[in-house]
Amino acid sequence: MSIIKRQRLQDTLNKNVIPSKISIEECDFTVRTHNCLKRAGINILGDIKSVEQLHNVRNLGKRSVNEVIDKLREYGIELPESEGQNESRVESER
Repeated sequence: MSIIKRQRLQDTLNKNVIPSKISIEECDFTVRTHNCLKRAGINILGDIKSVEQLHNVRNLGKRSVNEVIDKLREYGIELPESEGQNESRVESER
């Protein structure tokens, strides 16, 4: 992660922003990942409910899914494998 991205992440977390409310535009996803998420109606990180949901997004391949999962982890969000499991949790809520 670049120094600029790391600083932006730290600034976001310091502002007491709720990670699940962060817009996908703020996440620096690749163009492909961003477009796939937008087409699927995912506009904020909180719209992502499970890894299974990501696998079902049209044209979102393994690399893109991993990109999203990694970004969520940067913000302290862990996704369940499927929506039937516990909701996603933010590290600070544990």
